[in-house]
Amino acid sequence: MPHATRRYLIPIVLLATAALLSGSVRRSRSHTPQASFGLAKMPLELSGFRGRVLPSDESVFAYLGADEMIDRLYVDPEEKHTVKLSVVFARGWRALHSPRSCYKNQGWAVVEDTPDEMAPAEGKTDPIHATRLVMSKPDGSRFVAVYTFATGPATTGSWFLHSARMAFGGAKRGGALIAVVAPSSTAESDPAATAAAEGLVRQALRFMQERWEGKEKSSLDSKS
Repeated sequence: MPHATRRYLIPIVLLATAALLSGSVRRSRSHTPQASFGLAKMPLELSGFRGRVLPSDESVFAYLGADEMIDRLYVDPEEKHTVKLSVVFARGWRALHSPRSCYKNQGWAVVEDTPDEMAPAEGKTDPIHATRLVMSKPDGSRFVAVYTFATGPATTGSWFLHSARMAFGGAKRGGALIAVVAPSSTAESDPAATAAAEGLVRQALRFMQERWEGKEKSSLDSKS
């Protein structure tokens, strides 16, 4: 087994076990949100996307034990797709989880589940590593979801890898789940819905990364 694989295998197994054991106690644990990251300052206009604020479910927020959460509806620049953006920010790895499980618990079936490597956010150089899902229900309802986990410049579509990053040094910076859902009317993959979802993920991530960079610069300036 390659050394790099061994290095991540043990913490990943431990994190997965801890997640299973903590599931029964998460509902009852108390949580006090930490210092604000500033998700609410995300613009309602993002490079052509126009949005409006949706009320977040406080019961979900409390259940996750997150520090901040926003839900918004945006219309894409071509005004062909209305997509939902959800962002959860937390400094603890337990607060972030795979949207795939949530969708399945709501009665959606997985049609496609594929890694999605996207072009970098504007002004950035690193590609965005994400996951793309196509979900459906027996009544014919379908949607495309694109999500990524981020901490600073690092992104991944894998909850396991993100949790490992958070557990081994990322908690101070904090991590985020950025998920966009776009309704789809096609029987197969929907390139237009996917493009709309990817575009909004890219813009939301750009905002997040600029916030991280600004906070880290302020921290360094205060120490100098």
